[in-house]
Amino acid sequence: MVRIGVDAMGGDFAPCNVILGAVEAKKRLPEDVELYLIGDKEKITKSCQENGIGLGNFFILHCSQEILM
Repeated sequence: MVRIGVDAMGGDFAPCNVILGAVEAKKRLPEDVELYLIGDKEKITKSCQENGIGLGNFFILHCSQEILM
């Protein structure tokens, strides 16, 4: 099994664009790969709900701290 952690709070228009990218990546990865979205759980969950993205394919690792520019 392979686990990949993705900084969901990094990049422009995060976390939405990062989550959309993770959805596309999950489609192309083998089934035994687990994707972890790392960041503010509330913001990640809200973004998924607003964009109709199911969280069943992801694990969320809550991180209360964020490094800004």
